[in-house]
Amino acid sequence: MKEENKTASPKKNKKLGFLMVGGFLVPFIVLLIAVLGYGGWQLTYNPKTCNLCHNIQPYVESYYQSENLDNVHADANVGCKECHKASVFSVVDEGWKYITGNYNSPMREIAYSTDQCLDCHRSYESLKDQTKDLQPNPHDSPHSANAECSTCHKSHRESTILCSQCHQVDYDIEYFQINQ
Repeated sequence: MKEENKTASPKKNKKLGFLMVGGFLVPFIVLLIAVLGYGGWQLTYNPKTCNLCHNIQPYVESYYQSENLDNVHADANVGCKECHKASVFSVVDEGWKYITGNYNSPMREIAYSTDQCLDCHRSYESLKDQTKDLQPNPHDSPHSANAECSTCHKSHRESTILCSQCHQVDYDIEYFQINQ
């Protein structure tokens, strides 16, 4: 009877070693990419992070220091991505455009729909009620019933008052900051 070789061949040891390393290394790399990707994605919620590679310095400054609507949102802890929703693909695309210099400067203005504003601001009726003490009530105009929010409200520049084109109005921005 032949004596069986009780040690594994070097070829089998290499294969087993490769499987063990791959079995631990591949999941570790996948987990590392997932964690870094998630962390990077969370960083995009901070306007200062976006400012690192975008041509948005004036918008970030306005967000933190202006009397514009973007600063009112900043004071209410509403981040940029609450309105500027972006997918991973669009963020990568924007990054690529920045790297290659293929972007608009200044950036094009985006007019948001009233529906998007009402995602946070509940309803047009609620807005009418919040501004009922103003005369005339800008959200209850017989001339422009249910006008688009962007008709008057501008995020990164001074808002306009449609009513003031014909009427003498003097709304105080402090009123809106306190009563939101």
